[in-house]
Amino acid sequence: MKSPVPEQFQMPNSNIFRYVPGTESCSVTVTGDVYGAYYRKWTPSGEKSPLTYLRGENLYGRPSHTGEATISNFAANLYSIMFLKITQQLDDGLQADILEQMNQGFSKVLRFLLPNGGMRNFMLPGADDEPASLWVTSIAAKVLSEARQGEWENILYIPVELLNKMILFICKQQDKRTGAFSDPSPPYDRKMSSNITWDGTKFTQKNISLTATVVLSLVGNTAVTGDARTCMEGSRSLAVKYLNDQISLIQDPYQMALVTLALERAASLKKNDAFQKLRTMNRTDTATYWSFTSIKQNPTFMQDALPVLKWRVARESEGFANEGTAYSLLSYLMNNQLTDAIHIMNWLQTQRNGHAGWRSSRDTLAVLEALAQWGMRDTNRNMYNMKVVVESTVLGSWKREIILDNDNFNMIHAIKLPSAFGSVRAYAQGNGLAVMRLACSMNVEYGHQLRRGPRDSFELDIDTLQFSGKNFSSMYMKTCARWTQVTTSPVSGVAVIDIQLPSGYFVLDEVMDNQVHNRNPVNLRRARQLGNRLFFWFDNITSTNKSCASFTAHRWFPIANMSIYHQYRVYEFYEPMNHNSSIYTTYQLTQLDICQVCGSFQCPYCPFYNSAPLWAISMWMYVLVTLALIVLLSDRYFWNIFEKG
Repeated sequence: MKSPVPEQFQMPNSNIFRYVPGTESCSVTVTGDVYGAYYRKWTPSGEKSPLTYLRGENLYGRPSHTGEATISNFAANLYSIMFLKITQQLDDGLQADILEQMNQGFSKVLRFLLPNGGMRNFMLPGADDEPASLWVTSIAAKVLSEARQGEWENILYIPVELLNKMILFICKQQDKRTGAFSDPSPPYDRKMSSNITWDGTKFTQKNISLTATVVLSLVGNTAVTGDARTCMEGSRSLAVKYLNDQISLIQDPYQMALVTLALERAASLKKNDAFQKLRTMNRTDTATYWSFTSIKQNPTFMQDALPVLKWRVARESEGFANEGTAYSLLSYLMNNQLTDAIHIMNWLQTQRNGHAGWRSSRDTLAVLEALAQWGMRDTNRNMYNMKVVVESTVLGSWKREIILDNDNFNMIHAIKLPSAFGSVRAYAQGNGLAVMRLACSMNVEYGHQLRRGPRDSFELDIDTLQFSGKNFSSMYMKTCARWTQVTTSPVSGVAVIDIQLPSGYFVLDEVMDNQVHNRNPVNLRRARQLGNRLFFWFDNITSTNKSCASFTAHRWFPIANMSIYHQYRVYEFYEPMNHNSSIYTTYQLTQLDICQVCGSFQCPYCPFYNSAPLWAISMWMYVLVTLALIVLLSDRYFWNIFEKG
């Protein structure tokens, strides 16, 4: 695998650096088996790291502050613990620790629950009238039903009354005439939007993807009782009939994959028809996958007669393709098409965006579920024993050995490379499967050097950037974005504006909550500062009006000698390759020293704030003092003569 970091950081005949020297770094991670979403790291010294709860930050590298992402975090941990248990890699101590963290994750899921049984995607402070999302509720009902396991209900208990309320809410959103479902909330994921379909005589609006998602939720909820069970069975029959009627009209590979899986699990009479049509819609130009656009294979080149894999290149609609291909893999496994399923599984492995994540919460969860089902069918796991040797082409005799056995096969093996240049080679011996990943990073100074997507899907600019207060202690910024990919959709899905703040500046959560509560702007749904970055979540961003994120940050921590360059970007949450990034500069702050940013008694060695000026005496003061002394001495001399006389 080739590192993207060039050894020469300065461009010839130019004063522009390719990257900031000293910021480059590379690391290698190796995980046993095909799954990869494990809880602990194994270091070269043999020490085990503390248990890590799987969430968006450590799966696909983005904060998970929405209802759907919070449920997906819970589901990722659920599929991981079920995979480890079925494959006999889970001991009682690890299971108890994972379930305890999942119990805390379940409490976070319940924060999005509304009294009517529906779940909302955003927790708006002081806005209880926010409509519930059928899409989010369906995902939650499916996952929570799968989490009802009798063997661990003393630690993680999912009450059936909760599932009954959610199912009753879902049933109310169905059109009993057609069987299709509609969502009272906005389509947060563009794939769930109603599409215009030609039915042979006229164009009609179809809710195919959303209805298939609901069917997957209904067929898995076998524990519901009473009225919820009655309405669930009736709604499921109507929805399956609706999907059966749409098979011949579907042209989108993602929709076909989702509908096929729903009909397979519902045991529909037309499931074979759907599966046969799904097989005809795959792409086999590089491997077997499902996408409405071609996704080229990662580039390679030959070095010393060996193929070397270059770094990943961003492709259009990767998130949609990953999710659709994962649903297809599940359908292939249900039909016992294991030979063809191998090629699908291999393609999904090449699309990883981390050792356990893909592009977003939706495709990550779908792929983890598919890989877990694939891994459970492997009966040779007890014989897995591998030695992986990692070498670097620029470090001479440097190498590291990783032994994968029954004790550490389900852990993350991480190696920090001493040099970020050149290529990394790996040699494997023994039996088993493993996934190896090379991750590199470096800082740049100019916007054109940032990693770009297949195309700029957003227009992004800074409307206002002002500093005020003593020594620029306050910063006001207004950043605006507009959706430009109108050939795909008139609006985006959930979009995030991400702004990197200068070190030491902070915005209080209360201030950001008030901004969301006041609906300024109207489509803003959440705002938070995490570390030194500000995140603004929007329902969607349109192509007609700009959506702006504005804030005033204050210096809370005295930090000087700060970086000049700071990144800001906008991206679609469920298709992050639809993004735009740029850099803004803060030359004013860079020129401040520590005494200027401190400005109080807390800086004892700053003479500007901790020294007193000398008492300066003017010329007139000298004259007045001299005259006073003359008068005083003259009076004493006069009185002495008077007394003697």
